[in-house]
Amino acid sequence: MEIRKKKISLAGLFGRYIFMFVTGTFFAALISGAVMFFLILIPSGPFLPANYAEQQLINTKETLQEADITEEEMIPSGSLYGVFDREGSFLYGTFDEEVQKDAWKKYKTDTIYPQGKGYYFFVEKNNGEICIIKYFVAMRYAKEKLNEILPSPETFNMILTLGVFITLTVLNGCYLSGKFGRKLKKQLACLTEATARISENDLEFAAETSEIREVDEVMASLEKMKEALKVSLKTQWDTEQLKKQQLSALTHDIKTPLTVVRGNAELLVEAELQEDDRECAEEILKNAGFIADYLDSMRQVLKGQKEQKSWQEVSVEELSGEICDFVRQLAAVRKIPLSFEVRTEKQLQKKEAKKDSGKNVNQDIFPLEGSPEEAKSILCCKEEILRAWGNLVDNAIEHTDPEKGICVTIEREILQAEIMGEEDSAGKTDFIRISDSGQDHREYLRVSVRDYGSGFSQKALLHGKEAFFSGDESRHDRTHQGLGLSIAADFMKRQGGFVEYHNVDKSQGAEASLWICMKR
Repeated sequence: MEIRKKKISLAGLFGRYIFMFVTGTFFAALISGAVMFFLILIPSGPFLPANYAEQQLINTKETLQEADITEEEMIPSGSLYGVFDREGSFLYGTFDEEVQKDAWKKYKTDTIYPQGKGYYFFVEKNNGEICIIKYFVAMRYAKEKLNEILPSPETFNMILTLGVFITLTVLNGCYLSGKFGRKLKKQLACLTEATARISENDLEFAAETSEIREVDEVMASLEKMKEALKVSLKTQWDTEQLKKQQLSALTHDIKTPLTVVRGNAELLVEAELQEDDRECAEEILKNAGFIADYLDSMRQVLKGQKEQKSWQEVSVEELSGEICDFVRQLAAVRKIPLSFEVRTEKQLQKKEAKKDSGKNVNQDIFPLEGSPEEAKSILCCKEEILRAWGNLVDNAIEHTDPEKGICVTIEREILQAEIMGEEDSAGKTDFIRISDSGQDHREYLRVSVRDYGSGFSQKALLHGKEAFFSGDESRHDRTHQGLGLSIAADFMKRQGGFVEYHNVDKSQGAEASLWICMKR
């Protein structure tokens, strides 16, 4: 038979500890009172009882009567005395003049209550003199020096008792709060474990229970969430598997016609053709090879293998040449005008004069052929660079004015830079932000393509490199802001560079650039 644990609410649990605290406070008060009474009543304690002087006078009365001279040592501490003759003349003692008169008057009327505080004690000595002692009913310290430096025993006792009470109460509160915290932590451990396992996608566990009803309610909610998440993950897994199967089948289906295309292109290259026809056949064969490489990369990803990239050191001239050939081919196929520009120092001065003052750039631009020998190489994956460049060019061709075409700029730039963590509205990635105050600098090969279309929207400038973002609200058409910029940005970030894009002027099109980091 299963024994079910008794459940308690959080309010009940808290009330239980409040009751324990109140009970502990009550016992703290009892202990403090006991300490106070112990200090007062213990015979050899630090305090003298309030009637100590009166008892001493009663015990030493005969001694005072027989003594010819009353000395101060015979009088209890804290008391005053005076010795008179039978006619009431003051002989000696510690009374002042006012007390002398009051003391003799009280003696004559047999009144023990003086003016103010205290009491009178009368002793008729054997030699005919009268000794009058004024004593006080009040606690005193057993050691006389303490009476001079410490507050009165009543005040000291009150402070000590209050201190004991406060100390015991604080200790009781600390103990109970620690105990309550450990108890609550123990009851919440099942929630902590459940959330940790859910965060690790470990959904095969049984929900535990606690002694607190509210914790069990939260655990029940987590159990429902776990089951819903399990169904969702299974659906997502099935969808991903189906997608992988479809992509795998697609790559396999593409392979066969691609093989036919490559085979026929190879036959054409081997045949006797005119120069223009041979160049077309060679381009078909070259791009078919690119497609084959893309399919191999896709198969590796689908199999869960890390895509193998070949990094190599290439010269600026070689990479620039392939970039130019690539854009020439795309422009020729789409039949749009194409122009190139290499900026010189003289052109740079004109550019600086027209530059927007809000852009803070410290740079040195010079023609490729004037580059220093030690900076003429780039370490990169050339295939990724060309794929990123192809995405930018394809977007530009798609959105430019067919009559104006596109303009490609290739230049070298040296930027002083500081590492930053955010992206600005001009499309600069979070890899680097231009600054004229940084001490570090990097060299880049900057390749840009400009179109003469409608340009980027403000929303596209902010979110252009996000995967699957599209300037078209329907998300059916491919635009500047689709996957092209996202893929290009990822490629360039791995290489150590970044992507920049912005509108040139109002209604004058847009420009997108690859900043390819050069070897130091």
